[in-house]
Amino acid sequence: MKPSNLPTPIVRGAMHVTPPFVLARAVHMLMRNMERAHPKLFQNLARLKPAVVHVEPSDLPHRFELKFGGDEKAIARILDKSEQGTADATIKGNLDILLNLLEGRIDGDALFFTRGLVITGDTAAIVALRNTLDREEIDLFADITGMFGPFSKPVGHALTALGRIRETAKSRVAAVHESFHDAEEGAADWKAERESLHAEIKTLKTRLAKLEVREKKKASEHDPVS
Repeated sequence: MKPSNLPTPIVRGAMHVTPPFVLARAVHMLMRNMERAHPKLFQNLARLKPAVVHVEPSDLPHRFELKFGGDEKAIARILDKSEQGTADATIKGNLDILLNLLEGRIDGDALFFTRGLVITGDTAAIVALRNTLDREEIDLFADITGMFGPFSKPVGHALTALGRIRETAKSRVAAVHESFHDAEEGAADWKAERESLHAEIKTLKTRLAKLEVREKKKASEHDPVS
């Protein structure tokens, strides 16, 4: 399976700063765009047993609710911070894992063994959802940029460029950090070597002083008594 084209860090950052009402509208538009792009997927979701699933990204300030099944159109919405609601099942994990789940990049057999993914409640509903998603080739990058109609390609290019800029900046920061780390290690090595030299010089001075005392004592023993 090819890697996702979606620059997850950019998406995460945007979801952090976007006002909830704007994000709610974007989620609604994305669902409707996905419905047009993946009609078979939504038909299969409607055939499932009715279920309400709460999705709780651990690295976002938002929670989401997904309803599907019972011949009804699948819908997704943002839950208010104070809203508890009732869910048949809950999925918790970071945004990367949750998007991989949505795009079918988490194997069904490994669903409950994926590190960082916590599933509670009706696990059968989650398995049914996962199996349904697995039958469809989902590209969230294309689905998100497709929301912009004739501007989808420029938006896609901009997102890709932002992703590359971020990765380049991240690599450069890591390189600078590593160079500072190497410099600190070099300074520490030089300090240790300097202290070792000082200790050796001190030892040599002590030995020299003892030798001088010994030589003076020998000289005094050989002097004739006046």
